[in-house]
Amino acid sequence: MPTVAAARKLDLLIMAGALTPSEIMAASKSGADFVKIFPCGSLGGPKYIQALRGPFPQIPLIPTGGVNLETAADYIRAGAAALGVAEK
Repeated sequence: MPTVAAARKLDLLIMAGALTPSEIMAASKSGADFVKIFPCGSLGGPKYIQALRGPFPQIPLIPTGGVNLETAADYIRAGAAALGVAEK
């Protein structure tokens, strides 16, 4: 991931986007500090984040897409490191 490599050279934090477990692993291995999961709501929402925590406990996941004030607490309880919240 060239963008991640460029950010790492500049000692900047970088969040790479992913959806599938393979993409999450690739983003993490490339050096991303966080992995944005989009569209998380379409894949089960908090339950998807909770399922990903098992194989990826060390990767900070940030769900976006389907995250709002009503669902935010559920995502945090599921193990999200942060949230991309949008209005309904």
